[in-house]
Amino acid sequence: MRLIPRGLAMMLVSVWAVLVLGGTALAAGTAPDTVTEKAAPRLSPGMEQLLNDIRTLRRTRLEQLNAEIDQMIELAGHEQVTLCTYGDMMRVVGRSGTLADARAAGADVRVIYSALDAVRLAVERPTRQVVFIAIGFETTTPATAVAVREAAARGLKNFSVLTSHKMILPAMRALLDSGDVRVAGFVLPGHVSIITGSDLFRPIVDEYHLPCIITGFEGEQILAALARLTELAAAQEATLENLYPQAVTRPGNRVAQRLIEMVFEPADVCWRGLGNLPASGLRLRTDYARYDARLRFGLPAAGNHEPPGCRCGDVITARATPADCRLFGTVCTPVHAIGPCMVSSEGTCQAWFRYHRAETSKSGSQVARKPVRRAISVSAGRARSASMLSSAPICETLHEEAP
Repeated sequence: MRLIPRGLAMMLVSVWAVLVLGGTALAAGTAPDTVTEKAAPRLSPGMEQLLNDIRTLRRTRLEQLNAEIDQMIELAGHEQVTLCTYGDMMRVVGRSGTLADARAAGADVRVIYSALDAVRLAVERPTRQVVFIAIGFETTTPATAVAVREAAARGLKNFSVLTSHKMILPAMRALLDSGDVRVAGFVLPGHVSIITGSDLFRPIVDEYHLPCIITGFEGEQILAALARLTELAAAQEATLENLYPQAVTRPGNRVAQRLIEMVFEPADVCWRGLGNLPASGLRLRTDYARYDARLRFGLPAAGNHEPPGCRCGDVITARATPADCRLFGTVCTPVHAIGPCMVSSEGTCQAWFRYHRAETSKSGSQVARKPVRRAISVSAGRARSASMLSSAPICETLHEEAP
């Protein structure tokens, strides 16, 4: 099968956008302009802006690589590097494409199910540099710590990790301190709480006077948490309640916490929608710095890149809904994701695309929305998902839309 060159593919995407969105405008009731054989159709200002965004997306491929996903793709391009990642990272979009694109172009990118799989691969392939993409909140960090300690015990010199581990509480504080997000309470992630313990979130109740509910991920559990949070918010009661007691305790998993403390230390990192937050991420301690892929390969500190026109930063901080983004449902879909919120099945935009399309007419045009009071689940989907590059909500909130 012959492959279409990237430049031609992008041009076809642009043409597709013109045809699809042009039809959308007509279906929405916009009168067509008079067109002669020699004249090109005039586009609405919104359409012009959208096409400019698409053109800018193409141009950004030539800019300096500084986002985390771009560093992963850059490493994958090294001839002697084998890159190991969880499967849901494969389609996260960077300025230079995706890891799936890199693998299709010949890069050695492996999908693994455990951090120790990367260590075993390094043992089996001593002539290859094996790099594990270490992403996630506190849920997946202990597994990375175990892998690093195992590599150290084996004396491996061909294993390293590209760390993108982050901590949830600093992000919650930053969201609340920003002053432009109305928050009435939080549904807290059970998977993170298993490691950290419920007491981690006590400051949100004590300092910000907001109710917090810890729950699991079954439908019944989420519904129970939302119902209870709504009751507390309506009564203006600030309490911390654990509706997932079968898995979450107050102190959390002390063994996992000690592993994290032994291998990692706090670091300033950049968050989508929140900017650079002090001591909100994790980096390898000096004793394990030889396993830091950024140091080994001379990579700069990762910055943050927002695709032009993409509002994922606003979506994950509850400043906008997916329907507020011009790219949503047109250029950006689950099949062709532009922003990280559309990549994972747990991302806000993909969930909205699949289950909340009532706000979009059959033609794809946006219809008027009434102000609604909405309860949105909190904190980051599955911890190892693409949400760790902020594809799923950091802290979605219970709040009322302004009319």
